[in-house]
Amino acid sequence: MLEDITPELHDSQGLGHTVGYARRFLTFITTTSFDRAPHEWETMRALFGLTVALLLLFAGCIGGGQDSPDPGFTEHVFTSSFEPDVSIIDVNDKYADIIGSDGLDWESDLEDNGSFGNFRIFYEGGNASQRSASIIEHQGEHVLEFRLAEANVNEGEKGRVSTSLTNNHNLTHFTYSVGVNLTGAFDLISPAEGRLTWMTIAEFWNDKAQTEHAFRITLSINKQEAAANTPLSWALQGQTQNPSTLLWDDVWTETSDESVPIHNWFTLQVVMVEGDAEHGQVLVKKDETILFDVHNWTHHPEDATPGGFDNLNLMKLYTAGEVLSMLPEGSAFVILWDDFSLATNEVSIP
Repeated sequence: MLEDITPELHDSQGLGHTVGYARRFLTFITTTSFDRAPHEWETMRALFGLTVALLLLFAGCIGGGQDSPDPGFTEHVFTSSFEPDVSIIDVNDKYADIIGSDGLDWESDLEDNGSFGNFRIFYEGGNASQRSASIIEHQGEHVLEFRLAEANVNEGEKGRVSTSLTNNHNLTHFTYSVGVNLTGAFDLISPAEGRLTWMTIAEFWNDKAQTEHAFRITLSINKQEAAANTPLSWALQGQTQNPSTLLWDDVWTETSDESVPIHNWFTLQVVMVEGDAEHGQVLVKKDETILFDVHNWTHHPEDATPGGFDNLNLMKLYTAGEVLSMLPEGSAFVILWDDFSLATNEVSIP
């Protein structure tokens, strides 16, 4: 048995000597005559106990010790696939919450864990006929569904269904991935005449709106040209908010003509690092394709002491009331989400 485990243990610092000693000692007691005085056996039992203790100690160090982490390895702080023990409860007309566990708990494992703050689903208003978030069965899997049929905010100004992870603690870098399926009325956008200037599917705040250094990074789906059958495209913006007018001004903006899948699953991956024009980074991938790799401001340029991303909308369906008013009766924009994973440490996505 000792021979079997020795090759695995021998490379650990200092352990080779202990294993060698153990092998020699065990060989000694198994090949030596048993015709010994009682005091000699007491000594040998003590030595054997010491040897076993040392082996267990070193084995414990191996099992509990950690090598320096691989820079490309991400420790997942939270994951969920929205399985049956996970559910959504309504709080009021503005909020809902996800509760339960499918391995990790949406409350005790995600919230107030030293990095992340409070999680809610944010509607801002309206009723279930206008907007909803629910966990449904789709093609044999349980998924999170966002549905937006009518404008539900500010008397028809806009429509919103969004996750909101707020009051985060000095969250200066994070990464997340989630399966996405744009379905429902999304297939009506490209064939229609007219531009689509914002259909937000994720948004990241550093700091939140209507503060001195409000800054947001928005990932959205656009239709840049008004002509019918113009393909959809991707857009990513970093913006500051004017404290007087509350309007948003571009610090940087990027677009990508990479195809936008409709009615097909893809994996969205995002890495975000707080920093200035040189050290800030936003990396966005669709499956294995890099949509954006932006090295620029990820906090307000005038904020000398940024405190991290205090609000994350990691899954979002948000657009103008004008867009929603053109939907045929009975239709809705729908986004399905699955296999959600969120981590606090920076990761290099190849």
